[in-house]
Amino acid sequence: MNRKPLNIVAVTGGDTPPPQSKTTRREETQARMERLWLDDPEQFNPLRNSLQRERLERTFSLIQKHLSTSGILAADLGCGGGEISRRLRDQGAILHSLDIAGNALKKLKQGDMHDITP
Repeated sequence: MNRKPLNIVAVTGGDTPPPQSKTTRREETQARMERLWLDDPEQFNPLRNSLQRERLERTFSLIQKHLSTSGILAADLGCGGGEISRRLRDQGAILHSLDIAGNALKKLKQGDMHDITP
């Protein structure tokens, strides 16, 4: 028995929008995050309420329990205003802090940037 693989050449019909490029999706996400940072930057502050502070403390207690941060090179992806970056830095890590929103990086740069590279 001679089997031939099924080759799908095109799909037609339906209301499916055309696929977007990665660049377009990234630009749309960046614009959305910039707007959120302009509208209410406090929504990204992990110290804004007791639930967020507790989550932050649990995160750091797990980090301290499972790894030594002294002298390590770390990346804080989606760093926001840099609260996590600064706490890791204070525990001895050297940080690269990244965020898609330029407004987040402006907030990060307002604080102490020793051993933190935005």
